[in-house]
Amino acid sequence: MPAEPIPAATVVVLRDGPGGPEVLMVRRHERAGDFAGASVFPGGLVDATDADPELAPPDSGFSAEQALAALGEPLSEAEARALYVAACRELFEEAGLLLVRRIDEAALGRLRKLRSALQAGTLSLRAALAHESCVLALARLVPFARWITPEFQKRRWDTRFFVAEAPENQTAECDGTETSEAVWLTPSAALDGYRAGEHQLAPPTFRVLEELCGHPRAASACAALASAGPPRPILPVPLRDAPILTMVYPGDREHPEGSGTGLNRLVLDGGRWKTQRSSG
Repeated sequence: MPAEPIPAATVVVLRDGPGGPEVLMVRRHERAGDFAGASVFPGGLVDATDADPELAPPDSGFSAEQALAALGEPLSEAEARALYVAACRELFEEAGLLLVRRIDEAALGRLRKLRSALQAGTLSLRAALAHESCVLALARLVPFARWITPEFQKRRWDTRFFVAEAPENQTAECDGTETSEAVWLTPSAALDGYRAGEHQLAPPTFRVLEELCGHPRAASACAALASAGPPRPILPVPLRDAPILTMVYPGDREHPEGSGTGLNRLVLDGGRWKTQRSSG
């Protein structure tokens, strides 16, 4: 029987750079248990404390009705709130970026010194924010994808992907514990580095980077990711009898959910994922 996937949240943060939109990538620490050494978007598991209603007051911009409509899932208000808060918390813990309505440099510096305590669970996010009179800007997050780990894997995640433009006047910094590097890359540069063997990418990260290519500005890239409406769950399945590992996605003619055409499968060729078209 497949393992039950664990709720998780991740954030694709974009900013404008000289060569076009750049995305924040963090490298999982080599001692990390999952995806060690891989380049990922900041994110992690949802914690029970993320559902705290005090973390989503009216001035956070969070609306349960709007969040549930954007997610498109039969969740409770607490579950939806927890996903949004977890995305903000993980972004701060892993990359040092804090999506809040207002904060000065001194307050941000004090909060960054508390990151290890937040990760260890010895300090709550609620207490840290309250001390600096900060309110999360949850309305800046837009859900655009939902990836579920394939059923054959022992550890599984049900990850909601959010997109957000980078907060102004903040610098991304790895935490040295969960992440060993935080860099801004154009999506094409991130993909080129992957193909050259400079880093590892999980299939969801690879596919999102492909989607981001070709946009002239961060705002247009954010809008494009958010334009499809509520995310459709993506549960990849391995293609039977394929000569090399091939994962098919909803829309592929070989996927259990139905037939179709398009760039709906990934092939692991020479240790690197490549997109392959499913033809009719």
